[in-house]
Amino acid sequence: MDFLTLKKGIELCEFDTQRIIDTYGVEFKNNGSKEYGAKSEAEVFYSFISFLLKNKVSEVDLLLETDYFNFGYVIPQIGKEFDLLRIGENSIVNIELKSSATEEKMLEQLKNNYFYLTFLGKPIYFYSFSADTETFIKVYISKTGEVEKSEVELNYSFIDDLKEQKKYDKPNFQDYNLLFNIDNYLVSPFNDVEDFYNGKYLLTKEQQQMKKEILKGDKSVHMIEGKAGTGKSLLLYDIAKELISNPEYNLSKVKIFHCGYLNKGHEALQKKGFDIRGIKSIESVLQEENFDFLLIDETQRLKEEQFKILEEKLSNHDKKFIFSIDSEQTLKISEDKAKIKNKLLDYIQKNGQYKRELKEKRRNNISMRKFIQYLFSLPVDLNEINGIKNNKNEIQIKYFDNYQRMEEFICQAEERKYTSIRFTADIHGDNPLKEISDKNDTVKKNSHRVIGQEFDNVLVMLDQHFEYRLNEKKTKYGICCNANSYYSGRNMLFQNISRVRKKLLICIVNNEDMFEKISSILTYVTSEKK
Repeated sequence: MDFLTLKKGIELCEFDTQRIIDTYGVEFKNNGSKEYGAKSEAEVFYSFISFLLKNKVSEVDLLLETDYFNFGYVIPQIGKEFDLLRIGENSIVNIELKSSATEEKMLEQLKNNYFYLTFLGKPIYFYSFSADTETFIKVYISKTGEVEKSEVELNYSFIDDLKEQKKYDKPNFQDYNLLFNIDNYLVSPFNDVEDFYNGKYLLTKEQQQMKKEILKGDKSVHMIEGKAGTGKSLLLYDIAKELISNPEYNLSKVKIFHCGYLNKGHEALQKKGFDIRGIKSIESVLQEENFDFLLIDETQRLKEEQFKILEEKLSNHDKKFIFSIDSEQTLKISEDKAKIKNKLLDYIQKNGQYKRELKEKRRNNISMRKFIQYLFSLPVDLNEINGIKNNKNEIQIKYFDNYQRMEEFICQAEERKYTSIRFTADIHGDNPLKEISDKNDTVKKNSHRVIGQEFDNVLVMLDQHFEYRLNEKKTKYGICCNANSYYSGRNMLFQNISRVRKKLLICIVNNEDMFEKISSILTYVTSEKK
């Protein structure tokens, strides 16, 4: 619907947002939003069109040139919203509407929008309108991110940009969803070090709010909980980056500990000034107390004695402790038994400290997440499986009768840019999973070496030591590992498989039952629920 017709519709609906949705299919926010002050989006939009008309933009131009805008489009998974967005064949027009905003805030928002829209590879025309001052600016943003603003010549610049745009016929939200590749906006501080260090990413609103509460709040102990793919490590390292770049803080006073092997990403960040250490050195750092901020990633893997030493220092409110934790990502049986999450949570509750949970998934497409969910909790009734699409074969399963054939295939898959992740070799016993472990080869990636990392294409292995067991209610099968190993086979499998971004390849050897049951997930989806 064009702007002028919608303006009339808003009048007829008396600015009632529900009536506007029901009648015209355009959703405006209600009053009371901090972002929009006292005015609703409908009122701000109405003010914008009135401003255009008052400044001699013709009604004919508005009728002819303002169709096909998406109102309040939100990029899936990320939650990034645009007030008015039109994506044409040759350009993009983005208009942001504010009840009240300084030019600084207007420019900041459009620069933020540029980050998301630039991946579409088209010229972008940015505009911003503030209703209280009737300020309407056009913004140019260079490839280097430099911003140049100008007052809008309404009859020329604005209308000309609209006229020159070649429009798609009747675009809808689904069309737009296909254009935005979620992977363009996902950054790992370890696998995308340069992009992370140079700030080529944005936090979700949920992450931004947590960051603000942690840095500005008066709490001294902070626990960030979240499942795989929610962006715990990104948030933790983003906080660390802000701290070490802030002249108010001494660089050497920000200590980061990783509960696992340091990877190449850690080493690259160390060279850029991040003081990152393995968890084994935490005792000496705590004794010296030469820090203001202490951040721990993968906290669930702390040993019980390490946590006891740490707990003694948490009462020092002159220092801030920030923990990132996912209780599902343990590898040793002893880590499960230690229940570090419960101990930390108990301290926080008793002492009135800070705990928040990241719930929005940043990594993985929805179908991949659901497949992994069903893989580890397979319904007996396959009719319960829904929401998985595998049209491009992002998920594949291969079966082998012997290990040699599987290894030959893995070599070829690695040449095709698959990252194979093996189980960590058991150095404390007979290593029953030795044929699918790293066999203490430090070159190969194993469950411990990939903690916190993510890869586009992941290959995982299963053999006869894995099985599905029916739960007590006899409604679901759960994956179990019958190998008597120092490390949990089931947890290592979850660690390996949850590293995937785009494509997953499961290689099964000598285990027909697992092959049949896992295949049933994809077979059912392909045949029944396309």
